[in-house]
Amino acid sequence: MHLALSANTIAMALFGGTGPMVDTGLIKITGGNHWMPSFYLVASAFIAGLFILGGQFWERLKHFFQWPVKRCQPPRRREENMVTNRYFSSETFAFLRELAENNNRQWFQQNKKRYEEHVKDPAIRFIIDFDPLLRKISRQFTADPRPVGGSLFRIYRDVRFSKDKSPYKNNTGIQLRHNQGKDVHAPGYYLHLETRNVFAGVGIWRPDSTTLGKIRDAIIEDPSGWKKAVEGKPFRSRFNLAGESLHRAPRGYDPDHPLIGDLKRKDFIGMTTLTHKAVTSPGFPKDFADICKEGTPFVKFLCNAIGLPF
Repeated sequence: MHLALSANTIAMALFGGTGPMVDTGLIKITGGNHWMPSFYLVASAFIAGLFILGGQFWERLKHFFQWPVKRCQPPRRREENMVTNRYFSSETFAFLRELAENNNRQWFQQNKKRYEEHVKDPAIRFIIDFDPLLRKISRQFTADPRPVGGSLFRIYRDVRFSKDKSPYKNNTGIQLRHNQGKDVHAPGYYLHLETRNVFAGVGIWRPDSTTLGKIRDAIIEDPSGWKKAVEGKPFRSRFNLAGESLHRAPRGYDPDHPLIGDLKRKDFIGMTTLTHKAVTSPGFPKDFADICKEGTPFVKFLCNAIGLPF
């Protein structure tokens, strides 16, 4: 009754009526010159409901969308947070160390809150806050904070084709991949946290045969550009080329080519070792952004080689 009265009142205010409404399939507001279709009354009732529900409506709407509050912060505020905030901590590495020693479902379920508090949640906060810095490097790469399908790798291992049936990874990884990349094999920037193995990476890991051929052809067609990318001061001062290589020259390529060592590569990644102190320090996102910038000539060469914008 109260809701209907509110709808009546609002409808009359909006449409100029002064008397009571009479329902004849269309709604006429007595004293006015306007006829109002029935769906207007429904809309008016909905508006009235918003006024009545007030704060409860918006609170429910916020929970419905479930979007991180920090995502709505202005970029300047997020950058200020990066200077003072710590993301990862000694507890992050303590959890990963103990997981390596107790890699079973029972232990993980008993310690899942620790994983969420010290590994998963800090990683998602890092991804969110790193987004404006990544955009300054290139808008073609994504910092995706979704816990599933985003930049944070799942803690669960795919054991279908592995002799090691341990259900969980002993590390956590964050890949900021190219917008057009569909999986881990896309060009991108990478952060790896493991008890005794902390590093940053740039490039592309295990590309498919077509992509691999394009990179090899680009090296042959533009050897000076390749050398500049991997031997220039920005890259060389920070990174070492890593990954697996073929024992022999790939089929169709000259085994005596001066760059045959690079043509044999199955991975095109640059890696640099980091310390626990570095990744647990306040302002680590900005330090990581500097690392990514130094690897950018290399990533840009790879993107150009496979026809992706940078």
